[in-house]
Amino acid sequence: MMQELMARQGVGNQQNPKQQKAQEDAKREADERRQMMLSQILSNEARERRFTFKEQETLQQLIGIEQSEFRIKRHTRAIFGA
Repeated sequence: MMQELMARQGVGNQQNPKQQKAQEDAKREADERRQMMLSQILSNEARERRFTFKEQETLQQLIGIEQSEFRIKRHTRAIFGA
């Protein structure tokens, strides 16, 4: 009885080489899918950050232009009294 139990456990722990290869392949494919998903998420985040950075840069440029226009108007009024 004990030998039978040990034999079953031993056989249960050993896998058929085909099963083992299939399991390893499935694990590798799952890892590859996980990596692809992660890189897609990261590239989306990077793209969002890039747009945010571009928006900030554009906003700073617009502020600079508005400040320049204000100075020009002020100087024009001072010169022409308008």
